[in-house]
Amino acid sequence: MASRPPLLLQYSSLLLLCLAVSAPPAAAGNVPAPVAAVSKPGCPTKCGAVDIPFPFGIGEHCGLEAPYTNYPFKFDCKPVDGTSKPFFRGMEVTKISMEDGKAWMKMNISKNCYNQSTGTREDNTNTTSVSFSRSPFWISDRDNKIIVIGCETFSYMQINNVSKTTLTCELEVVLTGCVPSCGNDPKDGICSGEAGCCKLDFPNGTWYYSTYFSKRNNNSSPCSFITVMETTTFNFNKNYFNSTTFYDTYNGLAKVSLDWIITMDSCDRVKRNTTSYACISGKSRCVDDPKGGYRCKCSDGYEGNPYVKDGCKDINECLNNATYPCPGICKNTLGNFTCSCYPGNYMMNGICIPNQKSGFPKNLVIGASVGAVLLVIIVTYACFIREKRMLQYVKRRYFRQHGDDLIMTGDNLEFLEEIAELAKQCLEMSGENRPLMKEVADKLDRLRKVMQHPWAQQNPEEMESLLGDSSYEINNSTVENTGNFSINSELQCLESGR
Repeated sequence: MASRPPLLLQYSSLLLLCLAVSAPPAAAGNVPAPVAAVSKPGCPTKCGAVDIPFPFGIGEHCGLEAPYTNYPFKFDCKPVDGTSKPFFRGMEVTKISMEDGKAWMKMNISKNCYNQSTGTREDNTNTTSVSFSRSPFWISDRDNKIIVIGCETFSYMQINNVSKTTLTCELEVVLTGCVPSCGNDPKDGICSGEAGCCKLDFPNGTWYYSTYFSKRNNNSSPCSFITVMETTTFNFNKNYFNSTTFYDTYNGLAKVSLDWIITMDSCDRVKRNTTSYACISGKSRCVDDPKGGYRCKCSDGYEGNPYVKDGCKDINECLNNATYPCPGICKNTLGNFTCSCYPGNYMMNGICIPNQKSGFPKNLVIGASVGAVLLVIIVTYACFIREKRMLQYVKRRYFRQHGDDLIMTGDNLEFLEEIAELAKQCLEMSGENRPLMKEVADKLDRLRKVMQHPWAQQNPEEMESLLGDSSYEINNSTVENTGNFSINSELQCLESGR
């Protein structure tokens, strides 16, 4: 069969005017606040395995009543297969959430099957109608989907949703449906409009719906189904569209998620009338529902029942480390808790870290050591540079003072060569190869005396008398010096040039 995309019909609307189906009645004077329903004699808190927290109740006058609300919060507890189950308007209640303002109920799955032996369609009138008019419940558009299963059959819903105001409301009639085709092979876990399954969004603000099947449906599949269903509970099976497996798997009942409120009043409005304000616990707050109306919650750090006097109790966060993690010492406080580390540890990014054993941080010690080494290197290098500059300065100053005596001639060339060699030795970078400043001055002074008395060169005895007893010797290749270079000697060389 050729593949054909599914036919969708959505949101054909008819606007009507209606009376306010949800406006609360006028307050009947200063009615004293009733005793919390859970404390009323004969009002159970459970029906079978299902908890029934106030404001809901089992039986007459056990749920929340006027002046707090005009909606029925009463459930019926009925025996079913040897146990008890709560019901609301004939629909089984499976769970109620006080914290989230939600409830879950089971609703009928509509089916339309073809009998090949008789050639007729059965259960053609097996439609479902659900109404939460004049009740605290809405069908959740966020949690539910419209599920249509079949092959070349048209299944649809008529949905009424309202935009409620104080006195009037606009009733919107919405038709939404689907004609799934069977051109592609169905696959488990995939709801495809071309493989026998459609999944449609549920309209916002809905309190009523009815399901229908077209009388012109063909016989391509044995059965067709349509229902509202919580999205997380539905998983398509490839056998759903050609058998009754879908209906049988859920026993003809689909789980539906509902939102509930106290009245259609906003928090700002209801707080002005303390006699009808349902959030009576001292640690509670009012919450506006996006679709309209309000409900109550315990304040942050508290849990319990906000509709009961002193019903909100402090949460001991220290008993629930999974929700309120604390790696160290947890201390509970009213509405909160504190978390600190054990002695010898400190908190960083929510984790307790042991303190360093040393009195100083490791990084500080390393940094100080590196700094000291760098300082020694810098001082040493500065001393080298300073000494070199001072030697050059001494040489220039000496030649300025004695330049007239050092005229380059054939007779004094030998003295100039000795002076050049002495200057070369003074510029050596190694301290072991450099003469001391005193030795340099003595040598230059002796050479000056020899140049001033040139005849002494011919008389060794007079030369020795003139030069004195210095044992310092200079030749063309070596300089003998027993001084060792150190930071102290470098500092001395700086002082000698001042």
